[in-house]
Amino acid sequence: MKKTKILEGIIILLLIFVVLQAGSAAFLFYLKTGFTVEGVKRFFRPDLFDNLAQASTYLGVIKLVLPHILAMGLLSFVLAHFLWFVPRVSPMLLWVFGLTVSFMVLLHNLAPFLVIYHSASWAWLYFLSFIFFELGIFWAFFVCVADILDQSILEESTNKSKF
Repeated sequence: MKKTKILEGIIILLLIFVVLQAGSAAFLFYLKTGFTVEGVKRFFRPDLFDNLAQASTYLGVIKLVLPHILAMGLLSFVLAHFLWFVPRVSPMLLWVFGLTVSFMVLLHNLAPFLVIYHSASWAWLYFLSFIFFELGIFWAFFVCVADILDQSILEESTNKSKF
């Protein structure tokens, strides 16, 4: 078995784990917010809906944001790195992907502070940045897997024509 086939298998497994992680993140987001802007407001500012509830604290948001900023940034870097080796992805498209996903990570991690300390109206930013980040992950997954499958099919047809 060639080293490239082993590497392709490892990359596909990693990409499957990335999609599983993104899917579980979407499910958890749904459980916390119900996929609504109103749900985001309720999550960070329950005091607006219930007189006995307290808004999220600064420390609580820091505990939420710090691991997310690292994990989301690292995931963005890894996916951009994989896309670098996909011939169909132009440098300009890679640049747009990297900037967009990085900006969504920044907005997603800044939005809770805006919701709590500025206005609950900023909940839409948290919601949309999450949606666009997830869409970027799934797009990168499908592009990378399609490229690996295309290369495998092309390689098989080339090997058959040699005999």
